[in-house]
Amino acid sequence: MRRSHSSRTGFTLVELLVVIAIIGILIALLLPAVQAAREAARRSQCTNNAKQIALACHNYADSFKTFPPRAVWGYEIGTPPYRHYHHTWLTMVLPFMEQQGLYDSVDFQLPAWGQPHVQQVVAGLLCPSDVGYNKPSQTHNLAWTNYAGCEGFDWWEARNVGTPYLPVASRVRPLFSCENDPALGSGGRRPEAYDTADIVDGTSNTVLAVEITSYGFINTGGLDKMGDGVPINSANTYTCAAFVDVTTDGAIGAGPWTKADGSGQGTWIYQWGVGTAMRGPIFMIRGGLNSHPYGCNSLHPGGANFALCDGSVRFTAETLDYATFNYLCSMADRRPIEK
Repeated sequence: MRRSHSSRTGFTLVELLVVIAIIGILIALLLPAVQAAREAARRSQCTNNAKQIALACHNYADSFKTFPPRAVWGYEIGTPPYRHYHHTWLTMVLPFMEQQGLYDSVDFQLPAWGQPHVQQVVAGLLCPSDVGYNKPSQTHNLAWTNYAGCEGFDWWEARNVGTPYLPVASRVRPLFSCENDPALGSGGRRPEAYDTADIVDGTSNTVLAVEITSYGFINTGGLDKMGDGVPINSANTYTCAAFVDVTTDGAIGAGPWTKADGSGQGTWIYQWGVGTAMRGPIFMIRGGLNSHPYGCNSLHPGGANFALCDGSVRFTAETLDYATFNYLCSMADRRPIEK
């Protein structure tokens, strides 16, 4: 009598563990490549956003013969305190970014504060690599932006950069700076609008706008540094509002202006006293790239996108020389830029 033996097929425990180990190794090898590809796509979209903003500013200049000023602060009618309007340069270029409807909803004869457009998030103003926020209720009901124009070395827009970066006779003069106005008293300044002829360094050598992050970076090695900061956590943020020109407590000196909410006189720009710090779509160059809460910051590895005044966009490494960074952000230092 014959006995039939059924053959068994399958994995032994050892074989199964080997297969699992191989799959794990393959995933470990592929995951960085997948993440890098996704970041490359996000950076490409960010580059396109910066490009569209630069082109919008150029189209604005074609229509109005100047680039947009940093902001519309108000009108001097009667006696101080004057009413503060807070409309930003990004608000002014909305029609040239396919946002005519949003622009038409703005009443420029009233302060920006309290108008519905200040809460409207525009996708083209957000870097896809920065997912810090997803709704305006997280940012004092203000839409935010990841792109900002240069206001100068620090809060006092025309301040000199100390030796050895710029000579005493040469001041950082950015595109979104302010000029002295005697009508506003001692130290009084107002946003100025410049045309292409004012960019004496050349449009391809002058920054128009750069990236900034939702949370900002904190500097760990002092000022005059590049790329030595670390991202700030969400408990203490330095976010740029897209459509309201605001800044943090103590940043701007007193002047004959009322605050945006009408709560009193004493500052040129509305201030936040507590909580998340909000500012307008501007940055200062004092701390360098990826090194300062109020500076140019990016979550792309190694650098940030710079939109230049000729409409081009350049990905700039955070290892860029600090002095060169200062020169790029000035439109009239008359210093050559090494490519």
